[in-house]
Amino acid sequence: MRAIVSGSVLALATLLAAGPVAAACPAPDKTAIEQTIRSLYAALATDDAAAFARLTAPDFYAYEGKRMTGPELAAAIAKTHAAGRVLAWNLGPMDIHADCQTAWAAWENHGQVGDATAMRPMTWFESAALRRDGDHWVMTFLHATRVDPGK
Repeated sequence: MRAIVSGSVLALATLLAAGPVAAACPAPDKTAIEQTIRSLYAALATDDAAAFARLTAPDFYAYEGKRMTGPELAAAIAKTHAAGRVLAWNLGPMDIHADCQTAWAAWENHGQVGDATAMRPMTWFESAALRRDGDHWVMTFLHATRVDPGK
């Protein structure tokens, strides 16, 4: 009996020393991550502040010439549209890296900026960080660097 108790105690001690068993992590769905990014741009293009808010984390911010919170970025884009300016974005293929809870992505955005009379080509190098929020992804950070047209 003593050997059985000692063996049980040893097994329990070994299990506890190993720490908690990690839950299985499903492979991250890179398509869902990319769709979150593209949907965010679609929300900005149509001044859909509610959709933009659903696609961003409460602590989201962007570096777009300066640091802006989500509401500040959405308002700046809406103000640009209200002034008659057009921002046409064309996001290229995305380089996405992810684990169970976090992701980052980088891409080139070859778009156009202008108004009803003239549009000029514009390119940005962009990157974003996202995190899983339940069963979907939300963006936590966005960075865009305008590329010199001479390059």
